[in-house]
Amino acid sequence: MSGKDSSVFFSNSLQEALASLKNIPGIRPVGGCLGFIYGNLDRVLHLPERLLTLNGIPELTAINKTERHIEFGAAVTIRSILNLGEKNIPPVLYRALKSIGNPSVRALVTIGGNLAPVHFHYAASAPLLALDAKLEIRQGTETRMVSLNHYFSAAHGSASEESRTPELITKVRVPTDGWDVSIFRRTGKPGMITEDTGFFVFLVKTQKNILSDLRVAWASDCFFRNREFENLTIGKTLPLSEREIDSLLNRAGEYTAAELPAGSYKHRCFFNYLESAFRVLS
Repeated sequence: MSGKDSSVFFSNSLQEALASLKNIPGIRPVGGCLGFIYGNLDRVLHLPERLLTLNGIPELTAINKTERHIEFGAAVTIRSILNLGEKNIPPVLYRALKSIGNPSVRALVTIGGNLAPVHFHYAASAPLLALDAKLEIRQGTETRMVSLNHYFSAAHGSASEESRTPELITKVRVPTDGWDVSIFRRTGKPGMITEDTGFFVFLVKTQKNILSDLRVAWASDCFFRNREFENLTIGKTLPLSEREIDSLLNRAGEYTAAELPAGSYKHRCFFNYLESAFRVLS
């Protein structure tokens, strides 16, 4: 708050962090803290009264890979993920994370911090939505795994971020399936977050010229991922005809009407990207 000091709390373990989250009213968990800088035009930086830094907790900075998933602790930095190389993480996620700021910014931003805000969905959101990523969330002694889509939907249903029950994203689990088509696009100024910023992802799997899976995701101040729409494409033979593309774009307009009002800048960007992506399949 302007003119007031902020208290910063440190934890050496996940258990300590969860105890602080439970016992200290209004405390906000933070990673690189860059989310407080975006959009701040005042000479005085506005911070919550109480901050809980997570960067020193070993459990939250680990990276583990299995045959089907790669799992990041919530405090793993974007730079650390990129250092794994594009061959070791889904390419669409790599390209999205590469679009974040500059090397100095990527050394501070954490994967959990990139997903936690509900007022705006940053670069990691669209690829992780499309990839069916799951979050491990800890609340007191309770641990649960939720899809990112479910997490965003529940967060948008809350009256405000402050009104939500204190909880902590501890892990991000990302499937590492291969995709035949993998497209990432972003709107707005490169390396910056403005009101025009948005992120688009399009993924396709094929089997013998048949669409076997397709994913479409959008993230900005709103988000979109709809399995019912995606299922309309399953089983279609490639290449897609002009008629099929027009039909799919019309149906997409029905499914996105609430999130992306017709005529808006982000609506135009989304549909330009979507049409271009479908034409890759034609």
